[in-house]
Amino acid sequence: MLLIYRRYLGGGMKQSIKIVIKQLLRPLHRHEKSAPDVFLFALPRSGSTLLTEMMATGRGVKVASETFSLVNGSPSLLCRHLSPDSLAERYVDLSDEQLSGVVEYLYDISKGRYWNAYNYADLRKGSYRYSSNRTFHKLQKLNYHYREIMDHFASDRAIYLVRHPAAVALSRIRNGWRHYISDFAQAAQIANSLSIDQTGMIRQISDGDSELLRFVLSWCLENYIIYHYPLHPSTMVIRYEDMVSDTEQSLRSICQHVDMKYQPSMMAPLARPSRGIVHSDSTAVEAITQRDQDQILYGWRSELSARQLDQIGEVLRVFKIHDYVDSQ
Repeated sequence: MLLIYRRYLGGGMKQSIKIVIKQLLRPLHRHEKSAPDVFLFALPRSGSTLLTEMMATGRGVKVASETFSLVNGSPSLLCRHLSPDSLAERYVDLSDEQLSGVVEYLYDISKGRYWNAYNYADLRKGSYRYSSNRTFHKLQKLNYHYREIMDHFASDRAIYLVRHPAAVALSRIRNGWRHYISDFAQAAQIANSLSIDQTGMIRQISDGDSELLRFVLSWCLENYIIYHYPLHPSTMVIRYEDMVSDTEQSLRSICQHVDMKYQPSMMAPLARPSRGIVHSDSTAVEAITQRDQDQILYGWRSELSARQLDQIGEVLRVFKIHDYVDSQ
């Protein structure tokens, strides 16, 4: 049945059937919050899928992944809280009304009122849980407003995941995605805080012909709040590089932060490529499959010239991204 579904039904029909299946399965799920929710903020291609899959093995965890996606049925739920013309690829400078809508949407997911939180492949796994007591929110579009969101969820926990901007930039270029320089450079919390050197760098790169530097600059702006504003008390920052090189210690630290018991089973997703692999090239897929840690963490360097590395380092220095300047 599943094979027929995959092979013969078109994309539109598949999506319609998924929605029907989800409606049928919803009554089987039971969610009663009794532990802090976890909000993961990260840019795409930063390792958020891997971290989500590791944390999803924790007892009682319900994963709410890509709940602000503009595909796969999420917009119909979002439009109960946000007007259709306010839906976006990234959310910056939301009005008070729009931010309230975002918070209400997350609150309804947290309370189990919306169960748009599971992947269909999981349903075939014996470990899949229909009962849960906390939600793990994977959020990739709300970095700019992470502090305001966590103010509304003060008893919950946040993780902010970052990965070297060059690795993220190269991956986003390969996938044909866009950058968000203009969106973030003009955002109030950023525009009012930029130094003269940073403003000059934005102008220089925007007028230049280096696509790579534009995506590195976009990374700096999209993560500007976490590097240039006080860290929200509920938030722990973790680097992808540390998560991969010392996974057990990273997971233990995360579990302590989010009040979750560490379990060795959390390491299991490392043995296989995560769902995020669909956006990786063949070299990255092989490195992940073979657990080639050097290639996973630093393979991107072989794609760049010494001049490009120096240029990236200068951008990071201007934007005071000190934890990655030293790893150039």
